[in-house]
Amino acid sequence: MLVKDFMSRHPFMLDVDSSIVDAQRYMREVHVRHLPVVGDGKRLLGLITRETLMIEPGTLDSLNVWEITRYLSSLKVRKIMIKAREVISIEENAAIEDAALLMVENKIGCLPVLKRKVVVGLITEEDLLLQLCRLLDTRRPGMRIAVSIPDKKGETRKLVACIEKNGWGIQTIGGMPDPKDDTRYTHVVKITANVPMAEVEKIINQIEGHVVTDIRETV
Repeated sequence: MLVKDFMSRHPFMLDVDSSIVDAQRYMREVHVRHLPVVGDGKRLLGLITRETLMIEPGTLDSLNVWEITRYLSSLKVRKIMIKAREVISIEENAAIEDAALLMVENKIGCLPVLKRKVVVGLITEEDLLLQLCRLLDTRRPGMRIAVSIPDKKGETRKLVACIEKNGWGIQTIGGMPDPKDDTRYTHVVKITANVPMAEVEKIINQIEGHVVTDIRETV
C-alpha cells in the first residue's frame, strides 16, 4: 500500500500572492484544513494551515473594522505560510505506514506528496483513518475477534488453520506487538461464521497459548 494509492489527488493549492482572506474563504468553501502553496510547475513553496491563518490579536488592537479589513486583504500568504524548507513532505511511492509514522512523530495533520519536487497530492489524518477502516473492513458485517498469541514463528499459521478447519471465512486480518508484553502479539481477525460467538471464542481458546481478548459482531 503506497501513499499515491490513498492520497487526495490534485489538491486545492494557492500561489504565494493569494491574500489570507482568499485562503480562509477557499478553506471554508472546499472544507479543507491544509493548502499547499506552489510556484511555477506546481513546485512546493510552502504550506498554509488553519493555525497559520490565526492572526495575533495584538496586531489588530489599534485598528478599526475598515482598517482590519484592509490589513487582512493586503496580507499575502507568502508572509505567513510555513516555508518549503520547514514543510515535511513525502514521495508518492512511499509506504503508507511511513506517512503515518511521519505524522505521528512530528505531530502534524498532513503531508504534501511530491513527485520529483512537484506537488501531486496531499495525504491527511483523515486519509489514514479511512485506510484503517478499510483494513478492518468496517463496512461489512462479520465477527471481529482480537486474539493474543505468543510472538513466535508459526503461531499465526495455527490461528489461520483453526479458522479454515472450521469453515469460517476470513474477511481481513492484521496484527501488532502487544504494548504491555513483548513476548506476545495481538491479531485482529474479522470472519464470517454462522455459529454463536461463544462457540468461536471457545474453539480459538483451545489453541495452545492463544487467548481471545475481545469478540463482537460488527454491522
